[in-house]
Amino acid sequence: VTFLQKSYFRIKTILGDSTSFVDCEILDEMSQKWFMLTSHKIKDGTYIPKPSRIIHILKPGTTKIKRLMINSPRDKIIQEGIRGILWTIYEPKFSEYFYGLKKYKSAHHALKSVKSWKDLSWVIMLFIEKYFNTINRKNLINLLKKDINDQGFFDSVLSINVSQCIYINN
Repeated sequence: VTFLQKSYFRIKTILGDSTSFVDCEILDEMSQKWFMLTSHKIKDGTYIPKPSRIIHILKPGTTKIKRLMINSPRDKIIQEGIRGILWTIYEPKFSEYFYGLKKYKSAHHALKSVKSWKDLSWVIMLFIEKYFNTINRKNLINLLKKDINDQGFFDSVLSINVSQCIYINN
């Protein structure tokens, strides 16, 4: 329960997470009862996320369509908990030169670091588009199992079929 509450407080301040979802649910309406019930459902493998809402918007400055998946605010709490677990396990394994997703390292820190490198003739900056659409879920879980020896974690959280979606076109 405390773990879910910490996840709730981490995402509560993110812009947009207090806006309503399809069923007018908002994060500010959380109760101790929900945390208890959800915690038990996750532990016994009966937790089922709500369907995601998918909208299509135009990418700024182009005619390309961008697909956005909007999850229930309560499911975002679960996702933040999973992210926190995975971050705790994998962040120490990242290179000291990894500047993505770290609160205490930014693009400015990366540039400052690169300027100190000697004999540098070029730098590559990558933006990987649509990569997550191609990830094989089974392979990903098998990779995670090399570092996480907790079948209950996989049974109750990662094996949930989250592909059921509500499609809403704007």
